[in-house]
This record gives sequence, C-alpha cells and structure tokens, in this order.
Amino acid sequence: MAGSNQLGAGMDEPRGEQALNEARAKDGDGKPRQPLSAAVLAGGLSRRMGQDKALLSLRPGGPPMAAMVLDRVSTVADEVFVVSDERPGYDQLGAPVVADRYPGRG
Repeated sequence: MAGSNQLGAGMDEPRGEQALNEARAKDGDGKPRQPLSAAVLAGGLSRRMGQDKALLSLRPGGPPMAAMVLDRVSTVADEVFVVSDERPGYDQLGAPVVADRYPGRG
C-alpha cells in the first residue's frame, strides 16, 4: 500500500517499505510487538446522506473514503478488515468484510 518507490542497492523491497516493516516488528522498547488487527466500522445506514458514505470519494475521481481509511490503517496494523452488513461495492475495497454482529444498532 504505502511506501517509497526508491529501491535500495541490492534490496528487493523499497527502502521506505523495509523501514516500515522493521518498525512494525518492534515496540518502543525494542521488544517484538504483538500482532495488531484493525476493524474499519462501516455499518451505518447513511439515511441523511442518501447514499453509502463509505463509498463516496472526497475528491472527483479519487478513491472511496473507506479505501482511504483502509490504506492509512494498514500502515500500522498487520490485519485490516471492514465490519458491515453485506453491501454492494464493499468487495472492491481490497479488505475482508466481516458481518456486523449487531446490525442496525449503531
């Protein structure tokens, strides 16, 4: 997802990506950190908006808002998923969609 496109000498991955992976592997004390999962909650009904806010772009031709959130969250989490009811278009976000355990309850 995010990362520099500059390749280091003799490295298979971009320098920015390598640094990110190294930072993810340790906590602030230099100890190996526990894996982190992140849920992007997208279960709202968007009644006032009239259309699904998660699939709206913030700028013309840009990615959906949910895709932008998933991209940002994926820089700090090992596993990222969307929590929502079944909605058309969510399968295009590039992350697993997990059923909302309490649909319609906010």
